[in-house]
Amino acid sequence: MSMQTITRDEIATALELHERAYEALIWLSNISYARPQMLTSESAAVLQKADACVDWVSAHILDFLARVRPSPDDVQAFARLFASFFQTSFRIERRLRTREQDYRITRNRDEAAGRDRLSSRKVPRGLVRKRKDEATHLKYRALTYLADESTPGFWDCARELITEPSIRRELVLWTWACELVHRSRGEPHGPAVHILWRQMDDPTRKQISTERIWQAREHVTDALGASIRLHQRIEAKTNQER
Repeated sequence: MSMQTITRDEIATALELHERAYEALIWLSNISYARPQMLTSESAAVLQKADACVDWVSAHILDFLARVRPSPDDVQAFARLFASFFQTSFRIERRLRTREQDYRITRNRDEAAGRDRLSSRKVPRGLVRKRKDEATHLKYRALTYLADESTPGFWDCARELITEPSIRRELVLWTWACELVHRSRGEPHGPAVHILWRQMDDPTRKQISTERIWQAREHVTDALGASIRLHQRIEAKTNQER
């Protein structure tokens, strides 16, 4: 079985566009007070869907600040990342301002207010567990980019690695980076990605870079490879003793 890969260049591009999309998101929320036509009930629905968001960004590209504007070749990935924020940790909330409907982008569920909010404030415990399980699944998938999953012992070693405290920080960062690339491709995995973000410690969040992510990848690759080799030696010895 051929092993899928995520390249360093893909991560670098996704990371740069993610920063632009995040700044554009905050800008849109702020500018909506002065330009209410930028954030309406119609655009609120459009912005949360990757394909529709691509069309919206293309139509409004000159409205964005020059420093966050993507190149023509990157508009699609930029818009997909922009839309994915609404599937991870952001949402569009409706508030009343005098007699006009006013929309804004909020950063977390605790900011929800009033009966007109567009999404629920509280997340049920069962759903929280489900999202944590999904985040674990994403870690397994991130490991498949580092070794052929058909290799004998791969899944046993992956299971052990996911619960290994010494590799936790690097694995979470590598998994988050993989999902960033998926988000840029229009393949977001929703709130589970935000679980990964919350699992990072503050120093890691503040030092995210292509170099740091690639260092994490190498660390996880070495640990996974060592675990697989050990598993195979034990298995070979066991077979010889039978």
